Amino acid sequence: GVPLSPKLAAWYDVDKVKGLYLEGSLAQPLSVPGFPVTLGALAGFSASQGINASDATEIANFSRNTLTHLDLSATGALALGPVTLAPTVHFLILNDDWAKVTKPGVSRDAKAWLGATLTWSKALTGARTTSE
Repeated sequence: GVPLSPKLAAWYDVDKVKGLYLEGSLAQPLSVPGFPVTLGALAGFSASQGINASDATEIANFSRNTLTHLDLSATGALALGPVTLAPTVHFLILNDDWAKVTKPGVSRDAKAWLGATLTWSKALTGARTTSE
């Protein structure tokens, strides 16, 4: 019920990287008759998972401590009886050099992906008991 449904999440790697990663996001559902859509925006930030300038041999998840990426998304939902099809599309604007890598030797400033989730739900009935 909150406009834009703001969220803040934090992860701290306690083993290999020993660093903090933060995400802030907003999501807003839209009422489209027969096909509700949720628009989202997420920003990732490496707070201490970048390369350590004083010891570059340490393991890191990102090339530096900065805004790593911005993820803009749209997700829908189409109910067909007990089956729901939820297509989603994401457009990522990448800021960190390591986040830009798509395969060895190839980097992009932006990436896009799409997918779909198919779910089926059916109400369960109560267990039958027999009396002797």
